[in-house]
Amino acid sequence: MARTDFLNVDLDVETQNLDELIPILEQKLVLVSQGGPRATFELNEQPANPDEAIQGLCAAIESLEGRARDLWDACTARSFDIGIESGTEPHSTIWPLQVDTLTRVARLQGTLAITVYSVQQRPDAKEP
Repeated sequence: MARTDFLNVDLDVETQNLDELIPILEQKLVLVSQGGPRATFELNEQPANPDEAIQGLCAAIESLEGRARDLWDACTARSFDIGIESGTEPHSTIWPLQVDTLTRVARLQGTLAITVYSVQQRPDAKEP
């Protein structure tokens, strides 16, 4: 039986200044991928839930100063993307986001996204 699980929150950014922004953010976050003007970052440690992950990402960005903060402000996209792996159990799962979390994202001019991944069937699982 596959469980529905929170995976992580990706911070997706898009900017023409990516080559300058990446080394700055890598001091605080893990670079997951990069291509063209887009890059994806995550926290160094696995958060327990989406709210905790977004709070941690916000704290990293809020600590930027001077040129680093200017580079963040120049981004054309800033998405906090909650990753969920779907499953058959439990029937429903709720991961609340606190008002303070939503306020912090808004202050950083970010958007929220939710990506739901289909449950992966194990190679040894039998078809019904």
